[in-house]
Amino acid sequence: MKSDTIPATPPEPPAEGAETPPAGQGHGGHPTGFVGGRNLPPLAAACLSFHRATALAACKQAAALDGASHRRLLAYTDRSGLTLHVWRALRGAGLASQTPFCQDYEERVRKNCVRLERRRGEIAELLALFHAAGLRVAVLKGVTLEPDFVSDACDRVQYDLDFYLSEEHARSAYELLVARGHEPLTAAEGPTDHLPALARKTGWEWRGDFFDVDIPAAIELHFRLWDSVFECIPLGFDPEPLARLVDRNGIPSLELSDQLAGCALHMLRHLFRGSLRLSHLYEIAQFLENHAEDRGFWHDWRASPNIPLRRLCAAAFGLAVRVFHCRLAPEAQPEMQLVPCGARAWLEKFSGDAVQPGHRRKEEALLQLSFVAGWRDGLRVLRRRLLPLSIPGPIDAVYLPAGTLSPGRRLLRAGRQGAFMVSRALYHARALFGFPRAALSWLISSRWGPDPGATPASQIRDPD
Repeated sequence: MKSDTIPATPPEPPAEGAETPPAGQGHGGHPTGFVGGRNLPPLAAACLSFHRATALAACKQAAALDGASHRRLLAYTDRSGLTLHVWRALRGAGLASQTPFCQDYEERVRKNCVRLERRRGEIAELLALFHAAGLRVAVLKGVTLEPDFVSDACDRVQYDLDFYLSEEHARSAYELLVARGHEPLTAAEGPTDHLPALARKTGWEWRGDFFDVDIPAAIELHFRLWDSVFECIPLGFDPEPLARLVDRNGIPSLELSDQLAGCALHMLRHLFRGSLRLSHLYEIAQFLENHAEDRGFWHDWRASPNIPLRRLCAAAFGLAVRVFHCRLAPEAQPEMQLVPCGARAWLEKFSGDAVQPGHRRKEEALLQLSFVAGWRDGLRVLRRRLLPLSIPGPIDAVYLPAGTLSPGRRLLRAGRQGAFMVSRALYHARALFGFPRAALSWLISSRWGPDPGATPASQIRDPD
């Protein structure tokens, strides 16, 4: 079960001197006319742009969509975790009453507020359990992201409860939860940053509602924030984040710079694996916008000697700026010099594909290759992305106790799993045809084209 997914799963004024989009184009390349289903994802992203003119124009177009088109827009924003953010933008633009399905939006808000209160109660109960057992733990993401990454926790749809512990304590917590009746939703899925997700098998089944108040919360016990071996990109934290936790409204959380790094790495990991939810990128964009004038934070960030971490985070910042047009603090802008030439070429050519779900060329593998040292690791990454050998985990009836499945229900589950595996095989086959062309274009830009002016990491002067 992937983080923040479920089983088959207000614009601010631009910075002073911000460039006005040319006629016929949104700021940063978003088109100002969104026609057809393929352009609905960019429309959703444009509604959340931090460039005020772009956001207002997009909100007006979203409100003017016919019923069928707006229903498709809702289907996309539900899957990508953006629905409540888009609704806040529409309300901020004064367009709520003109928007189709405004009652549907309000019902989603109501349900998510109910779900959030349940999640808060579950977090408090689990923290009490872990603390009583002497476990040192931090809550990741979720309610701890307010207000730096989300203006209101009610706008964020949360499906998992994520905790960060040492590996020893994570296994102890796992045993505690199993003893209390929680069960693993799937077997281990291969290299991950957490133990198999746990939940109570309540008999709940997927009914097409992403805001169903009865969706059980899966519990993920993380024991690292990055898997250097699997990703083929060495990375560590010093000091260990558990050594400097902070209290946020009674909840033990990561210190702010560790929280930003954790969110950036989480987003990149899903991007590399082709499973990015755009809401994760939007949360980073909100942080950058909210801290665009926080000189102290960025001075301390750049003082860190952890160049590999800062390099990866800088790529995440660059993608957030390109998609959502948030401001990047002047003190943070030199961080972009850390981004490898290949990653800058990827951001220039393919950042728009991050908005489109199910794009079929797997360009995200090229971004990961930009950070991989050595051809053997590069081939390993390509093999995993282009020719994956792992079998997808179950997508149906994961919350149904095994003993309650009738023969007919087992047959239905097997049929749905088989259909999903066929669809994934077809997806991978189609991607093989588009990837070489994308790779060649990227190679020309990053290897043979002019270097945009990167400075080697060893030569970057950090603040005194």
